[in-house]
Amino acid sequence: IESGSAFFAQTAFAGNGSIGFTEDSKVSGSREVLRQVPGSNPLIKVILETDEASTVSIIDGVLIEYHETFSNLVDGKDGINMAGNNENLAIKTNGKLLSVDRHAPVTRNDTIYLNMSGMRARNYRFTIDPVNMEQPGLQAWLIDNFTHSSELIDLNSGLSYNFTVSNALGAASADR
Repeated sequence: IESGSAFFAQTAFAGNGSIGFTEDSKVSGSREVLRQVPGSNPLIKVILETDEASTVSIIDGVLIEYHETFSNLVDGKDGINMAGNNENLAIKTNGKLLSVDRHAPVTRNDTIYLNMSGMRARNYRFTIDPVNMEQPGLQAWLIDNFTHSSELIDLNSGLSYNFTVSNALGAASADR
């Protein structure tokens, strides 16, 4: 664990578990293990941000990583979403909310369902960052179910999508 980082451990068994670290577990330096390595698996990062008083703040984010050894079922390679008390973003798959979805390679009509919760009446932005996703004939779209609009996602440079959550019915819907 790099200095300043945290992690969540989930067991595959019922009941509580424990993890222990000793002083001998510490090392000096940093490997930047949380950074994306060039030439790695195709993936899509979706970051939820807000822009208030000209200050952009990252609120939450999710990651979908693609590889032929990954399953579309929820398993131990996926990261269960741990919703906080404020705005939350998750990937909804097979009835589960995930922060990290390790997914089989993209197929025709593949859909990523983003789930929002705890949204407030204010301006937001999705920053969608695809990495190694460009393929001949492959297109991706962001569909906003509230505004009934869609935006083409450039699979090379990504997309920045601004939206507003108001007090209107459905504006803060989890399946917006």
